[in-house]
Amino acid sequence: MSLLATTAQRFDREIEDLFCATIKRLINDAIEAADDPVAIEAVCEQWQELLDEFRALEKETLLRREPRPEELRSHKVIYQQAILLAGLLGAAVQRVHKVSWNLERSARALIKERWELLERQREGLVFEYNGWHSPPLTPAQIELAKKILCVPV
Repeated sequence: MSLLATTAQRFDREIEDLFCATIKRLINDAIEAADDPVAIEAVCEQWQELLDEFRALEKETLLRREPRPEELRSHKVIYQQAILLAGLLGAAVQRVHKVSWNLERSARALIKERWELLERQREGLVFEYNGWHSPPLTPAQIELAKKILCVPV
């Protein structure tokens, strides 16, 4: 699945629809796979591919230039859904870990590593989302940051 082939150097509604449809499908797949370590791992691998494509799309279409407001709105929608999916997958993998007491220690360790990776990814997405889509700092906040950080903001 390559969503980048459709970009033509823009981040538009078509891309938003493709990403969101894929995220919704992965959410349904995660819910169906909630008790199956093999199935949930397959969903997590698809999530990783989607996240990699999203990062590549950001670099290709948003970071090289000043994006239009519509592009930022689409970006924000995808970010919100990606955060939701990362949280859901993390909860599903956590559940698989709890019910997989009868698996070998190495298999349980891999499940736990996946769970921890998903949590770090979710936290990273939330942090980046807030950085990209938070309201701009007020002049008073900028002055306070300069005083606290002792660097130009």
